Amino acid sequence: MTLSIITSLYRSENHLPQYIEHVQRVFRQITYEVELIIIANEATSTEQDLLQQLSQAAGLNVQIIYTPRETLYHSWNRGIAASSGSVIGFWNVDDTRTAEGLTAAHEVISAGVDLVDMAYERVEGNQRKLIPAPYQRESVSPKTGVSPFFMFHRKLVDQAGAFNPHFQIAGDYEWSKREAVRKARYRALDVLSGQFVLHTHNLSGGRNRLEWVEFNTVLLWLGDCEHLRPVDPVLMRENWETWGQQGHVRIPDEIEEWLWGAGSRERFQRYTRERNAHPFLRRLRLSLARRGIIKSAEFDAHQRWKGNSHEAHNS
Repeated sequence: MTLSIITSLYRSENHLPQYIEHVQRVFRQITYEVELIIIANEATSTEQDLLQQLSQAAGLNVQIIYTPRETLYHSWNRGIAASSGSVIGFWNVDDTRTAEGLTAAHEVISAGVDLVDMAYERVEGNQRKLIPAPYQRESVSPKTGVSPFFMFHRKLVDQAGAFNPHFQIAGDYEWSKREAVRKARYRALDVLSGQFVLHTHNLSGGRNRLEWVEFNTVLLWLGDCEHLRPVDPVLMRENWETWGQQGHVRIPDEIEEWLWGAGSRERFQRYTRERNAHPFLRRLRLSLARRGIIKSAEFDAHQRWKGNSHEAHNS
């Protein structure tokens, strides 16, 4: 089976030289057929020059598609449509992947598995942490979505549908929690798949306020209240009313009020301050709140909808 790796780029000059070096080194360790499809959003002249060099590299099968700027998941869909492989994965330009991880996933998918997630290393400055494959299909918590290094068989897109291009950050989480994906044959692998590098320009990783707005949107679609978090109420309401309420999904008034009604701004600000506090102070506050000694916006938020769910109604 051919392996198709898809990369979406936007203003990637700082990462692209190292990415090209890694791609060439990793792909030359692979003994099966592999193709690289790059979706270049509003490519600069520097990016175009670097990509031209990559396309001419000996022994690499590279397809470059230039587009106006679009969301990451629109680019992923574009890349999937242009690919020919039965095994599909993604490679973020600021991350690294290993030949061992790609090969292990390719082997198990070729043997009949539909979806693979793998262990990876989270890198932030000088700190490194090994993260086991996070995907858990029985849970809808955003913590149990796929890692950046997940891979899958092409037929799973036919069964689950394309990625939702409205999302900017959480489209892979939303896709991974669709019924068809959760029912697919899944394998978690311990092999190191690569490095997820955290820096100031990451879309995901908790640095962008829109990330949890999108997580909340998916949770509302799934009818899950327990994992909702206080978020910027203006962003949440705009996101929901602009496209999140697709199919005219209706949510209970009390949840709507909690997310963007009276008091939601103050709740979000208190919650954010507590989450950003020193880890010791944060643990102490949660411990005292659990005993009823003090108030905690974080503790209250996590308890507010615990054990509750709702049905998303279509009007």
